[in-house]
Amino acid sequence: MRFFLLLVLPCLIYGGERLAFSGATTIQPIIEYIAPYYAIKNGYTLSIEGGGSDQGIKNVLSGKSDIGMVNRPLTNEEKASLDYTTIGYDATAFIVHKSNPVNGITRGQLIDIYKGKITNWSQIGGNNRPIILISKKPDRGTMRIIEEETGLFHPSNPKNNDETKKISRKTWDSGSNNDAIVWVGGLFDAIGFVSSGSAVRSIQDGMPIKILAYEGVMPSEQTIFSKRYPIVRELNIIYTKNNPKAKKFASFILSETGQQAVSHTNYIRIDHGK
Repeated sequence: MRFFLLLVLPCLIYGGERLAFSGATTIQPIIEYIAPYYAIKNGYTLSIEGGGSDQGIKNVLSGKSDIGMVNRPLTNEEKASLDYTTIGYDATAFIVHKSNPVNGITRGQLIDIYKGKITNWSQIGGNNRPIILISKKPDRGTMRIIEEETGLFHPSNPKNNDETKKISRKTWDSGSNNDAIVWVGGLFDAIGFVSSGSAVRSIQDGMPIKILAYEGVMPSEQTIFSKRYPIVRELNIIYTKNNPKAKKFASFILSETGQQAVSHTNYIRIDHGK
C-alpha cells in the first residue's frame, strides 16, 4: 500500500536547502527512490509531487519548482525556454485485468476501441463483455503520446474539433498512472494506457493487471531500448538555465548511482545498463 500512496501524496525528504520537484508521476518513483541518499549527501530538503508533465513545466517556469518531471519529448518552444536532461526511457503500455483472455492488440484495434467503434471484447477474441475505457486527463504526457500514436484527441482538446478524430466521450479520465492501474485492477472489463515501468512495479506488488502485446511486441528492456516496441518515450527532467541546484542534480542522475535508481524502478537507463 505504501507504494501507491507515494504516487498520490507529496513526498518530503529532509536535509537543508530546498530542492523542489513536480510533474510526471511516471518519473516520480525514480526521484523518491534516490531522494534520501541525495538529501543526506548534499544537505537538501527534497520536495517531490506529481501533477503531470504540463504542470511540472508550468511550475518550473513560475519558480514554484526547481525541477520538472516530463515523460515525453519536449516541444521546440519548451526547449528554447528551458534546459533539460534525458535520464532514461520508458514505454506506453496497454493494460487490462489479468483475467481478460485477450493478450494483445494492434494499432488499428486500439484506434477503434478508443473511438468507440469496438465496444465489446468479443470483437477482438475476448469475452462477450462491454469494454470499459480508461483514458488520461488532457494535460498528461501520456495523453499527448497516445494522441500522436492514434491520431485521436482528448474530447476537450481545442486543437482538433473534428468529432471523428476524438476519443470516445464514454472514457473515464485518469490522472496518475496509479489511478489507471487501480481502476483496471478493479474492473474486469477495463483497458487503460500507462507507463510500462509503473505497470511492471504494480504487477510485482500483486495488482491483478497484465500488459498487452502491442503490434505483436511486448514492452521489455530489449524492445524499448532498441525501439522495436512502437511507443517508446524519453524520461526528462527540466529546469531553468540559471538554476545551479537543478544542474547539479541533473549531473548526479546521469552518474552510475543515479542510473541505478532508474533501472531499480523498472525503467531503462540511458546506457542500457552497459
